[in-house]
This record gives sequence, structure tokens and C-alpha cells, in this order.
Amino acid sequence: MRFLVHGCRGSIPVAGMQYSRHGGSTTCIRILSDHLPAGSALILDGGSGLIPASKDLLAEKIERVYILFTHYHWDHTIGLTLSPLIFIKKIPVVMAGPVQDGVGTREMCETLFRQPFFPVDFKEVGSHITHHRFDVPSTKIILFHREGGIAILDRDAFETYVDRGEQMPFESGLYDLDECIDIRMHLCNHPEQTISYRIQERASGRSLVMLTDHENQDGIPLGLRAHIREADTLIADCQYTRTQYDAFTAGFGHGTPDYVVRLAHLVGARNVLLTHHDPGSSDEQLDRILAETREIEKRYGADRPIPFDMARDGMVYDVRHGA
Repeated sequence: MRFLVHGCRGSIPVAGMQYSRHGGSTTCIRILSDHLPAGSALILDGGSGLIPASKDLLAEKIERVYILFTHYHWDHTIGLTLSPLIFIKKIPVVMAGPVQDGVGTREMCETLFRQPFFPVDFKEVGSHITHHRFDVPSTKIILFHREGGIAILDRDAFETYVDRGEQMPFESGLYDLDECIDIRMHLCNHPEQTISYRIQERASGRSLVMLTDHENQDGIPLGLRAHIREADTLIADCQYTRTQYDAFTAGFGHGTPDYVVRLAHLVGARNVLLTHHDPGSSDEQLDRILAETREIEKRYGADRPIPFDMARDGMVYDVRHGA
């Protein structure tokens, strides 16, 4: 399993020479795996990075696209408005995400694609888009299978199938769990309902956790620890320095180097990639955040150091099991 970063900026897209190394597109990550349904793509979030991602997918002649949303802030959805995938009806698009105040993926799209804010109404373009809502995300399991497609199961039913040693039910038939990609969800610490996705490739055992838009917590909940535990790669929000956070941004819903290091060591993450870069942070400022993170990590990691890196647009990252 690998992933491709199409966008890792937070809040708003930015452009300029000072962002040339890490990029200015907002959050969009593509999961790459041989265990996904043939001819399909799996995307996390639809920030402005979805626009270049869509061009790549069209060049590949992709047949179906799955988009999992962490939440619906503009920086995670605005790429939908200029993605050709939304306007090409022969390509089915499946969207899934949380529900807050009655708003899921359909309602989010209806808000984005509405006059006078956008010239095309969603009713004109949405007939090829299927929506799934997660009222209580932790109670659902998402499965992908190369031949079976997608299945969304209640956690209780999933655990019953596992306990009985039974195959997993998809629309096209029954398939072994060990052939699937298994996705679990946990709510982040953010002002709006926001999902962290844990993606596990069952055949290889490789696991990836997307923890964007998650603010520091003094006490780290047991459920969050279990969700991230021993992840091969943790993509973690680290938008602010500790000085910025204490002075101005506490309560904004984002993380700092000291928190990310403490969390990674507590849960035994094997590799960490920092994301959701502040739009005001130049490449040099991001370099300083990474250096600060690595310096803090030295105080934790004498016995088992954890590699930390900074996400950047265009990065292809290998999820290395047991690394």
C-alpha cells in the first residue's frame, strides 16, 4: 500500500515561490493498493488537490472513484467545484462522510453547487454520485475488495462474521476478509464533526491512519489510542508551532509538534508524516516545524526512534509494514 499526496495545505490554497517545495493545494490524498476494486480510485478529502488528482485519474481512464471525507470545511471540499469527475456522468463517484446538523455529503454538495455562489446547480450534475452518511462513524466498517467493490457494515455484524469465520458480504458476492482493505473510523478533536480513517490492507498487514484537523488533547482518549495503535504510517495534523498555539490558535482544531511526538510514541506509530500546513507557513517555516518536531522526538525516542517527515504535494509514500 502506498499513498500519493495531492494536497496537504490547510485553511486555503496558496501559491508563490515560498511554497514551491511543499506545495499550496489543500487536503487530498490518494490511496494506492492492488486490493482496491479494479479500475477504481480511493481518495481522502476533496480539497483543491483534487483538481490535479482528477486530471491524473482521467489520464488513467479510471472507471469509478470513491471519496471519503474527513469533514466539510472548505479546504477539504473546494476541489469538487473544479474537478472534472463531478461533471463526467459516465464515471460513477461514491462519496461518504460524517453527518452534522443533518449535513452529509449530499447536502454539502448541494451547498457548494448552488447559485449565486456557483453557476452550476448540483441537480444538474449529481445523478452519477452515490452518498453514504456516517451518523456514528465508530459503529461502521468500510471494506473494499478487488472484485467485490465496496461494503459498509455495522460493526456488530462485522464482528459476528469475524467471530464465525465467515466471508464478508458484498453486493456481488461473499469474499474473504484477508483479501479486503478494512477501514475503521474515529472522531477527531475538532470544532466540527471530523473523522480520522484507519486504513488497513489485510493481506499485507500494512496500516495507515489519517489524523488531520485534530487538536492537542492533554489526556489522550483510550479509543483514539486503540484507533492509531501501531500504525505503520500516521499522517498527523501539525499546523502550528507550540508558541503559535499557546499565543493565538488554541481552540482552532489543529496540532503542534510536541503533541504529535507524544501521541506517536504513546501509540507506537512506526512512521509519521506531518500535514495540514498553515497557509502562512513558507517552506522555510515548515522546515523549522519539522526540525522542532525531530528535536522533541530525540527526547522520546532513545529506545525506538520514529522517523518524522513533512508532507508535500506530489509525494508518493510507501506504507512500510513493521518499519
